[in-house]
Amino acid sequence: MNQLIEQTFRAPELSLLAGLQDNFLKNRKGIFDPDRNNFAPRLGLAYAHNFFGQQTTVLRAGYGLFYDQALGAVVSQSRNVFPNFLTLNTGGGTNMIRGPLGFGAGVFTVFNSGFALPLTAGDSNGYCFAPRLSSGACPPGQFATLVVPGTLNQFNRAEFDRLSGGKGIETLVTSFASSFSNEFGFTLPANKLPMPLAHQYSFTVEQSLGVNWVATAAYVGTQGRNLLRLTTPNLGPNLFVPTVGFDFIPFTPKLNVPHVAGYRATPGQQFRPLGTQTPNLDCQRNPGNVFCLRPVGGRPVNGLGAVFIYETTGESRYDSLQLQLRGRFRTALQLQVAYTFGKALDEVSDVFDLAGAPALPQRSCKQGESNCDYADERGVANFDVRHRLAYGFTYRLPRFSTRSQAYRLFLGGFELAGAGQFQTGQPFTVSSLNDYNLDGNLTDRPNSVLAIKATSNRSRPFERTSNNPGDFYGTLGGNGAVGRNTLRASNFLLLNLALIKNFALTERQAMTLRVEAFNFIDRANFGVPVRFLEVDWFGKATDTVTPGRRIQFALKYSF
Repeated sequence: MNQLIEQTFRAPELSLLAGLQDNFLKNRKGIFDPDRNNFAPRLGLAYAHNFFGQQTTVLRAGYGLFYDQALGAVVSQSRNVFPNFLTLNTGGGTNMIRGPLGFGAGVFTVFNSGFALPLTAGDSNGYCFAPRLSSGACPPGQFATLVVPGTLNQFNRAEFDRLSGGKGIETLVTSFASSFSNEFGFTLPANKLPMPLAHQYSFTVEQSLGVNWVATAAYVGTQGRNLLRLTTPNLGPNLFVPTVGFDFIPFTPKLNVPHVAGYRATPGQQFRPLGTQTPNLDCQRNPGNVFCLRPVGGRPVNGLGAVFIYETTGESRYDSLQLQLRGRFRTALQLQVAYTFGKALDEVSDVFDLAGAPALPQRSCKQGESNCDYADERGVANFDVRHRLAYGFTYRLPRFSTRSQAYRLFLGGFELAGAGQFQTGQPFTVSSLNDYNLDGNLTDRPNSVLAIKATSNRSRPFERTSNNPGDFYGTLGGNGAVGRNTLRASNFLLLNLALIKNFALTERQAMTLRVEAFNFIDRANFGVPVRFLEVDWFGKATDTVTPGRRIQFALKYSF
């Protein structure tokens, strides 16, 4: 309403984060450009002929191009755009102190954002939290809280402005981004966002079988284009913080701030041994020392953190054979049975994490990367159902018209109705809780599932046969070879029944009594099992998707 996000696109502070404007904002004026060239034709044909004597055959074919709107979440989730919104990822500490050779490895600060933290102070060991003065000394100590006291995450700009002569944002950027970069992130849709569309087509043959029965066979297909997906072109938010030491450094007589010696790597960054002599350290004999390492690589756009971009670049395809038989035996039994054999393929099934799969790909295309696609993400969709059988029937029991009125009243005129379905289980993706490919997203898949066995237990359809990570994962920094949605949860069966009795009170008044039993066989239909390999209950379902048997009574009076 107040266009706080749009205001950021024209803010002069953008010059402090040049990579944001040059790579992602691209001089946009709105959240995303409108897409106004969508043309959606429809075409349908029908032809009827008696190919088999008096039995009518109807042929139908149809095609349509359908467009969808981008989810409201694309706009409502847009946030954190610098400088009106600041997402400062301080995971791993507030400052990465430069090591003796100037490399970004060494001591860093673990802090609470409500504490006063040093803006330009040096510590007792001679490290500075800001560029040194021309004399070589650390600048005078200045302290400020990162967030306004009493708020959850409101940036304390007034205090930063006071201590920096009205340059609070600039001070924040130089204090954090220059000394231990990659904190600032945001969430936006791509500037060019074509609307999602689907080509839908079908061919149906409908054949009458006598007077009371009709059989139908149909091919139904859909191809989706410009489907919505979430990507991280500047890698994800996850940081790597292995530690090798811990101590306290006094900043004031009453405040000792914890310091941790260790590695702090951003996504895309790895540390390599220096292999040379450094001051006071023999790195050839102690190559694992924190000061004997140098960072290699990093985010595609340095100075920025995790960038989440909504794109409409996904594709999907659905093909199905749909068979149906419907009709009646005289007047007592009406029946409809339908069977579908289908397959749904896509690259992404939702923009939010689902029980069966993460929304993000295992590997997002990096900003500036050419010839990158998401072919490795193509697999069966989260909602794929390979086989589905559904039925519904109504059976009128005898009315006993030759028996007494009392007999007919209480035992005649019942109806039995039922409906139900059976379908194969929902696919799900086996995932890791660790970031093996070092891209900052916890979306990694294993390299092999040979150490996973199927069971006959519907509540736990899969189990690990090994606890050795080497049986599942390849080399650090690589992507898993196992695709999306390679395993399936337990199948689904549901039977519902209803018994109905009509009482004719007068010519204009009647009473109907219904007894309905949902999930009549009281079957537990289990949801998607736990898909994370590292947890003890991997492969076990923790919930059901249908409740247990329920019996419902209803009484209706008609007049």
